[in-house]
Amino acid sequence: MSQVLPLGEPERTEATVSVFSHTLTRLGFTARRADGTVWPVRFDEAFYYPAGDAAFIGVDVHRLPRKVTTLALAAPAVLHELSTAIGGLPVTNNNTSGLVYVVRYTPPIWAARQLPRRVDLELAGRPVALPFAVPLGVDAHGRAHWVSLLRLLNVLIGGEPGAGKSMLLNCWLAALTQAHGPAELQLTLVDPKRVELYGWRAAPGTNYAETPAQAEALLDELRDDIERRGRLFQAVGARTLMGYNQVAAGQRWEVAPLPLRLVVIDELTDLTLQAGGSRGSLFRKLISAAAVGRALGVLFLIATQSPRAEIIDGNLKATLNTRIAFRTASRADSRVIMDRSEAADLPSDAPGRLLVTQAGRLRAYQGYYLADVALRALQNADAALRAGGGLTPDEQRVLALAVQELDGAFPIKELYTRLGPKSAGGISQRWLEGLAQCWEARGWLVADPSDPTRPRQVAATVAAHLLAGAPAAA
Repeated sequence: MSQVLPLGEPERTEATVSVFSHTLTRLGFTARRADGTVWPVRFDEAFYYPAGDAAFIGVDVHRLPRKVTTLALAAPAVLHELSTAIGGLPVTNNNTSGLVYVVRYTPPIWAARQLPRRVDLELAGRPVALPFAVPLGVDAHGRAHWVSLLRLLNVLIGGEPGAGKSMLLNCWLAALTQAHGPAELQLTLVDPKRVELYGWRAAPGTNYAETPAQAEALLDELRDDIERRGRLFQAVGARTLMGYNQVAAGQRWEVAPLPLRLVVIDELTDLTLQAGGSRGSLFRKLISAAAVGRALGVLFLIATQSPRAEIIDGNLKATLNTRIAFRTASRADSRVIMDRSEAADLPSDAPGRLLVTQAGRLRAYQGYYLADVALRALQNADAALRAGGGLTPDEQRVLALAVQELDGAFPIKELYTRLGPKSAGGISQRWLEGLAQCWEARGWLVADPSDPTRPRQVAATVAAHLLAGAPAAA
């Protein structure tokens, strides 16, 4: 039976202690003294106190009843009973020193009931004006959050298997590859398990590695590119990739724009252990590239489901500006990822729930979901184009006209006017409408959510393929 606690902080804490004492006695955490009286679990008044929206209640571990252990008192079933007894408020334990129950009178942001259980990714919702935008998720107010990689910089993502790490990686790669061609974005993918990143290996401008030897070779090439970029930036006085490319666009010097290079490493722990551990040459090259590259347009996205302090150490963390944690198996794992323990408290029945820490701020989101069939369609889009059999002659004519003469827009009525029955080899408007639906499902056409009246746009990856060698518009 649950109880309603008083509102005042000291009174509320004392009432909670009283409820906990009765609950633990009811659960049998007692012993009998020689005189027949009950020996209950006691709480140390020196170690329970209110703290804003939470209270910390310390168990007197020096006077525990016989055969009662702190391990038993911290069991999930016991925490659930204590939570139920005080009306369902979250109760966790902090056993770094003795045993302390933590009661949250206001549920933490990551447990907010307002957060949805699932949110499907709509690539059409990408902010068109935001460069290199990736989807974080939806907050407790239902607002969608996209953020630029140029703001996140180097990112660490961690969480236990099935918590949502792989889904986030795929959502980010889907958003990036559909918005940016190889002239703007180049991917370097390291996939030691040959599972999560394998489907993106055919994306234009992508380097792919599976073994430690292949990964180290890519890091050597990356080091050379970072050094080259440093010389180029120095020559024009640029401090950022955007600044350098603005100089290139202004043609003040004879320089070509540089793409953003994104290095994605899945399962860093496994890769590092296969390559000699944190003292191996691969790990040292990784830290060096991550430390220097971010100022030169080379960013790292590092993921792991097995965080180890000896690998994700202070040297590596110093290069990682943003930490994203899904549910972790333990508080220790949470602290390895984000130097905080809250990821262990994320609900197990809400895959995709994530915490983001950047510049000392903690935020909670429900991450996006991308169905396997949609993911495969996006991954196969570029491969189908490059294989040459993905487009019919009529489809090539439509794409060429949209890209070369309409600045990438896909206005069905105008396309029909130019390519319809009155033109040579005319096509029907219904056929164009069906083609648009098919291409939008594949991610080849992207709508502008801020202006529904604007025609859909041809995705950058498709346009890049056409401009690289597809036939010109008739």
